[in-house]
Amino acid sequence: MILLHIMQRHAVVVWGKAKKHKLEVQRTHSCAIPEGLLINGFIQDEEAFAQWAKTMVSELGLKGKSVTVIADSTAVIYRQIETPKLKAKALEKNLYFNLARQIGNITENTVDYAILPQAENGSESLTVVVPQSYGDTYSKALKAAGLKPQRMITSTLALIQAGMRLQEEKTAIYSWCSDEVCTSVLFNNGRFMFSNVFRFDRNQTPLTVMNERISQLVQFQRIKNPDSPVELVRIGTTENAESIARELTQVLRLPTEIFPAVSGLSASEVSSQVCAVYGLALLARPYDLFKGINHQRYTEAYQQRRSLRVILGLFVINALILGGLCYRQFALNQIEDNAIKQVEAQLQLPERLQQYDDALMLSTQNSLTRQQIEDALQVLQYSEQTEQFSKTLFEQIQALRPKDVAISGLQVQDGLAVQLTCTAGSRLSPSQYTQDLRSTNWFADVNYTGFTYNESKKNYNFLITLTLKGVDVE
Repeated sequence: MILLHIMQRHAVVVWGKAKKHKLEVQRTHSCAIPEGLLINGFIQDEEAFAQWAKTMVSELGLKGKSVTVIADSTAVIYRQIETPKLKAKALEKNLYFNLARQIGNITENTVDYAILPQAENGSESLTVVVPQSYGDTYSKALKAAGLKPQRMITSTLALIQAGMRLQEEKTAIYSWCSDEVCTSVLFNNGRFMFSNVFRFDRNQTPLTVMNERISQLVQFQRIKNPDSPVELVRIGTTENAESIARELTQVLRLPTEIFPAVSGLSASEVSSQVCAVYGLALLARPYDLFKGINHQRYTEAYQQRRSLRVILGLFVINALILGGLCYRQFALNQIEDNAIKQVEAQLQLPERLQQYDDALMLSTQNSLTRQQIEDALQVLQYSEQTEQFSKTLFEQIQALRPKDVAISGLQVQDGLAVQLTCTAGSRLSPSQYTQDLRSTNWFADVNYTGFTYNESKKNYNFLITLTLKGVDVE
């Protein structure tokens, strides 16, 4: 297996193989990368990078060889996700949809995952998300140089593989500092817990950067698992790893060591290229930033699934609203029914029924209108003034009125005559009423003086004087 670790200013090529309990490195080679070709892991000039790679391939005789590539960038996003124990396809689908909910433009990124063989009851995965151009550019440039790039991982995964390979029953931190990126991972009794990746500039030394990043993980472990503090730190740098380890031991006040030797390399040699060495020991299912998960497999399905969720959500909301309205109507009906039943119960009481019958009888007996009562009072008053003008006579005068004639006033003059003040709706009604009164032969004389028109009320006012019989008419 050939592994190519590309850093900011130099690259390391490692030939080796990983056995079940042993790493074997056959040879290594380091070469410089021209300044400015890479910034934060991204290729700035694809053609120039391909030319550099072509020169390297030619010098090392790598043309047509398959290689695994390690490259680092702070643009790579890592997420550790635990899921139930699922089959491969179901797990991939679950992780993809999980990331799709968190990342809006997921199709513009390369998305993949590595399965960590450490979960107790389910499955634990380390997902990665990086702009799609990241891996594509490396793949094109390396292919143009004559290589066959098989897989692309990062230093984070290489350090995780180192921790799993070492199997140290301690809470340990493994840290690697390259030309411009410092990567650190935290293990708790052989189980990966957390990682951080930090990009630094040339003004900062590896000692300063590693002290800062390792201290953060120490503090993180102290807060998260106070019963299991960090017991060991292992570091690797491109140079002077042993002296930096000694200084960190004093600064951190923790045992700090370099990585142990492997077959074919001493401890100091391993520590100067630790990610390239442990990159050989790939997990059963590592991630690949060249390919990643096929978006087309899930994008349409994800859209359908999201649409279905929206439809189901709207259905649930409508069902809840409808249920609320039905319950409200039911409650109102219950209140109304209870009120009706209470009223009916009260009305059905014997004393209530008797009161109702008495009120109905009283209403029937007193069916005279207010006007009739007033007329009756007037009749009584006038009958007291004269014996000749009786109640019966007044009722007969009322009965002769045309429908549009109303008697608005009645005055008995010394018991000799009665003057009626009337209004009519039409101009013919006064003379008709006068004629009807004369035809009765009840009065000695019926005197009608004519009418006047009331413009505001739109009616006709007139007076009729009735001379009672037995009285001489002048």
